[in-house]
Amino acid sequence: MDTTYLVIGAVVVTLIVIGFTVFRNNAMSKAVALARKTKDVTPIVAEIDKDPKADLPTVFNATIKPLWDAYERELACDLIKVLLERKDDAPISQYWLRQVLEVEPDLARKSLGEAFIMAHVRAEVAAQCGSCRGSCGSCK
Repeated sequence: MDTTYLVIGAVVVTLIVIGFTVFRNNAMSKAVALARKTKDVTPIVAEIDKDPKADLPTVFNATIKPLWDAYERELACDLIKVLLERKDDAPISQYWLRQVLEVEPDLARKSLGEAFIMAHVRAEVAAQCGSCRGSCGSCK
């Protein structure tokens, strides 16, 4: 078999993967825009749920961080709650819980509630995640 066909096949597969990634990111961007407009994280969660193979801590972190940095703290807190409900044993989940408790304690207590916070705090897991804000890759 000629290597030309292999190269063409590889290029086609690469383009399909890139196209899917761009489409997926565009769909998430639309979901985030709708969530910001409606002040409801449901569109974001629905978009995340479309991919059952997604690494939840990574996907949630990638969505929470820009909202947090843009001072959309209520939306970020709502996403943190969903993340904790689904995967509270992930270091990045504990990082975000600690972050909202330290930076926005009133919002954390109002949005999450004391009982929820106490039920989801995992001090031994939180100790694994430092100040890198998830960028080092150890907080999955």
